[in-house]
Amino acid sequence: MNDVDRRNFLLAGAVSAAVLSGDPVLAGSPSALPFDDPGFRLRTWLRLTADLGGRVLYTFLGGMVYGFRPQADNLTLADFGRRLYGYRSCVARQVRAQPDGGYQVKSRGWFFYCHAETGEYFREFINPYTQLRVECPPRMGPVTTQTYDLQGLRRANGATAADQTHLGPPYHFDHAVMGGNIWMRQNVFSRFKPADTTWYKLESDILTYAAKLTDVHNTRLGHIPNTTTHNLVAEWQTWMNMHGSPGHILFVGNGAHSFRPQDLPPEIQQTVTREFPGTLLEPLSWT
Repeated sequence: MNDVDRRNFLLAGAVSAAVLSGDPVLAGSPSALPFDDPGFRLRTWLRLTADLGGRVLYTFLGGMVYGFRPQADNLTLADFGRRLYGYRSCVARQVRAQPDGGYQVKSRGWFFYCHAETGEYFREFINPYTQLRVECPPRMGPVTTQTYDLQGLRRANGATAADQTHLGPPYHFDHAVMGGNIWMRQNVFSRFKPADTTWYKLESDILTYAAKLTDVHNTRLGHIPNTTTHNLVAEWQTWMNMHGSPGHILFVGNGAHSFRPQDLPPEIQQTVTREFPGTLLEPLSWT
């Protein structure tokens, strides 16, 4: 699993059994939300990140990447933290239910880097730590299919993935309610080996979904409209050529979802069209 595929996985979803069975809409106070129920947690996570009616959903995330060096008595403030570059990403996904109770997600993602000050997309970058020019062109992941159940992500051979740990049980949410709004946060630690490295990478993802409380209660709503905040703590990106160097990076991003690719930010549409012609509208068909 490469970096693009793994981050696509974190935003994946599937078809809700409640939608298919016509379960009644939940009603009542915030405490009526059964977050102790594994099935409810799974379906809520999927409703936040996918359309449970089977339509293709596009998710946009964008923000800034910061670099940090470890604490030291002689470390200057400028060396402690740096704003390195911006990033933009888009994921298209489609889901369906499985006869065994699992859910499949078919997805494809695009990822771009841009200048921290101007927002201009670039294909190469002067690493401020090494002063070396490195290549970081726009990237597109292959179309992938993942299967999920109450235990989490399944591997292709049917075993549950062992390189990802949620704080708490699978799909656990820390949540808070104010008025008619709800914030749901997930914490995920990952250990994985990209195809282009000889070492395992460690990352921590914190995803927060902000939504209307009534939309979460409404189990007939296939997708819960929400805004998403993504914080990622990780080692230096592979293309920075800094593996083993003390420090880490922090992604801070925000985004939202749309069923129409033409609603994506114009720079995303233009960059995908230029770099990967035709792929934004390619169907994620099931075979």
